[in-house]
Amino acid sequence: MKWIFIILLLLFGFSEASNVDCLAIALYKEAATEGLLGKKAVLDVIQTRMHESGKTACQVIKEPNQFSWVTKDTKFVATKEQLTTYRFVAKMLPVVKGATHFHTSYSNPKWRKHMKFVGRIKHHLFYKENYDRF
Repeated sequence: MKWIFIILLLLFGFSEASNVDCLAIALYKEAATEGLLGKKAVLDVIQTRMHESGKTACQVIKEPNQFSWVTKDTKFVATKEQLTTYRFVAKMLPVVKGATHFHTSYSNPKWRKHMKFVGRIKHHLFYKENYDRF
Protein backbone atom coordinates (compact mmCIF):
# COMPACT_ATOMS: atom_id res chain seq x y z
CA MET A 1 0.00 0.00 0.00
CA LYS A 2 2.85 2.36 0.85
CA TRP A 3 4.39 1.85 -2.60
CA ILE A 4 1.13 2.66 -4.37
CA PHE A 5 0.94 5.97 -2.52
CA ILE A 6 4.55 6.81 -3.45
CA ILE A 7 3.94 5.93 -7.11
CA LEU A 8 0.81 8.13 -7.19
CA LEU A 9 2.76 11.04 -5.71
CA LEU A 10 5.50 10.63 -8.31
CA LEU A 11 2.99 10.43 -11.16
CA PHE A 12 0.75 13.31 -10.12
CA GLY A 13 3.10 15.54 -8.16
CA PHE A 14 3.28 16.60 -4.55
CA SER A 15 1.55 19.95 -4.72
CA GLU A 16 -0.63 19.90 -7.80
CA ALA A 17 -2.91 22.92 -7.89
CA SER A 18 -6.57 22.24 -7.31
CA ASN A 19 -9.06 23.11 -10.02
CA VAL A 20 -10.83 25.48 -7.64
CA ASP A 21 -7.56 27.37 -7.05
CA CYS A 22 -6.90 27.54 -10.79
CA LEU A 23 -10.40 28.88 -11.48
CA ALA A 24 -10.33 31.39 -8.62
CA ILE A 25 -7.00 32.80 -9.76
CA ALA A 26 -8.07 32.89 -13.41
CA LEU A 27 -11.18 34.91 -12.53
CA TYR A 28 -9.06 37.32 -10.51
CA LYS A 29 -6.32 37.69 -13.14
CA GLU A 30 -8.67 37.96 -16.12
CA ALA A 31 -11.59 39.93 -14.69
CA ALA A 32 -10.61 41.61 -11.40
CA THR A 33 -12.18 44.91 -12.49
CA GLU A 34 -14.98 43.47 -14.62
CA GLY A 35 -17.56 42.91 -11.88
CA LEU A 36 -19.44 39.70 -11.18
CA LEU A 37 -20.88 39.38 -14.71
CA GLY A 38 -17.41 39.72 -16.22
CA LYS A 39 -16.02 37.11 -13.87
CA LYS A 40 -18.91 34.76 -14.66
CA ALA A 41 -18.34 35.25 -18.39
CA VAL A 42 -14.67 34.25 -18.02
CA LEU A 43 -15.76 31.24 -15.98
CA ASP A 44 -18.29 30.34 -18.69
CA VAL A 45 -15.52 30.30 -21.31
CA ILE A 46 -13.25 28.10 -19.19
CA GLN A 47 -16.11 25.72 -18.38
CA THR A 48 -17.11 25.46 -22.05
CA ARG A 49 -13.51 24.63 -22.96
CA MET A 50 -13.42 22.04 -20.18
CA HIS A 51 -16.63 20.44 -21.43
CA GLU A 52 -15.53 20.40 -25.07
CA SER A 53 -12.00 19.13 -24.42
CA GLY A 54 -12.55 16.79 -21.47
CA LYS A 55 -9.73 18.58 -19.65
CA THR A 56 -9.65 19.86 -16.09
CA ALA A 57 -9.79 23.56 -15.26
CA CYS A 58 -6.07 23.65 -14.52
CA GLN A 59 -5.26 21.91 -17.80
CA VAL A 60 -7.36 24.40 -19.78
CA ILE A 61 -5.91 27.43 -17.99
CA LYS A 62 -2.32 26.22 -18.29
CA GLU A 63 -2.52 25.49 -22.03
CA PRO A 64 0.16 27.44 -23.91
CA ASN A 65 -0.82 30.84 -25.30
CA GLN A 66 -4.27 30.90 -23.68
CA PHE A 67 -3.76 33.33 -20.79
CA SER A 68 -0.93 35.85 -20.96
CA TRP A 69 -0.28 35.80 -17.20
CA VAL A 70 0.33 32.03 -17.07
CA THR A 71 3.95 30.91 -17.12
CA LYS A 72 5.59 27.64 -16.17
CA ASP A 73 6.39 29.23 -12.80
CA THR A 74 2.87 30.51 -12.03
CA LYS A 75 1.75 29.43 -8.56
CA PHE A 76 -1.92 28.48 -8.32
CA VAL A 77 -2.72 29.08 -4.67
CA ALA A 78 -5.81 31.24 -4.34
CA THR A 79 -6.45 33.63 -1.47
CA LYS A 80 -9.57 33.36 0.69
CA GLU A 81 -11.01 36.38 -1.11
CA GLN A 82 -10.41 34.83 -4.54
CA LEU A 83 -11.98 31.54 -3.41
CA THR A 84 -15.02 33.31 -1.95
CA THR A 85 -15.54 35.26 -5.18
CA TYR A 86 -15.20 32.10 -7.26
CA ARG A 87 -17.70 30.20 -5.10
CA PHE A 88 -20.23 33.02 -5.48
CA VAL A 89 -19.72 33.43 -9.23
CA ALA A 90 -19.88 29.66 -9.81
CA LYS A 91 -23.48 29.66 -8.56
CA MET A 92 -24.61 32.26 -11.11
CA LEU A 93 -26.43 31.36 -14.31
CA PRO A 94 -24.33 31.44 -17.51
CA VAL A 95 -23.97 34.86 -19.14
CA VAL A 96 -22.12 33.91 -22.35
CA LYS A 97 -23.29 30.35 -22.83
CA GLY A 98 -21.23 28.48 -25.38
CA ALA A 99 -18.49 31.10 -25.61
CA THR A 100 -15.04 29.59 -26.12
CA HIS A 101 -12.91 32.70 -26.61
CA PHE A 102 -12.59 36.25 -25.35
CA HIS A 103 -10.28 39.19 -25.63
CA THR A 104 -10.00 42.71 -24.28
CA SER A 105 -11.55 45.60 -26.16
CA TYR A 106 -8.11 47.11 -26.80
CA SER A 107 -6.77 44.06 -28.66
CA ASN A 108 -7.71 42.71 -32.09
CA PRO A 109 -6.74 39.05 -32.39
CA LYS A 110 -6.93 37.58 -35.88
CA TRP A 111 -8.98 34.58 -34.74
CA ARG A 112 -12.01 36.80 -33.92
CA LYS A 113 -12.80 37.23 -37.65
CA HIS A 114 -13.72 33.53 -37.83
CA MET A 115 -15.84 33.50 -34.67
CA LYS A 116 -19.44 34.39 -33.85
CA PHE A 117 -19.74 37.36 -31.49
CA VAL A 118 -21.65 36.49 -28.30
CA GLY A 119 -21.45 39.70 -26.29
CA ARG A 120 -19.47 42.32 -24.49
CA ILE A 121 -19.08 42.80 -20.75
CA LYS A 122 -17.13 45.91 -19.83
CA HIS A 123 -13.71 45.51 -21.47
CA HIS A 124 -14.07 41.92 -22.69
CA LEU A 125 -15.62 40.66 -25.94
CA PHE A 126 -16.82 37.04 -26.07
CA TYR A 127 -17.09 34.66 -29.03
CA LYS A 128 -18.01 31.12 -29.91
CA GLU A 129 -17.25 28.87 -32.85
CA ASN A 130 -18.94 30.01 -36.06
CA TYR A 131 -20.18 26.77 -37.57
CA ASP A 132 -22.30 28.70 -40.10
CA ARG A 133 -19.25 29.67 -42.12
CA PHE A 134 -18.70 26.16 -43.50
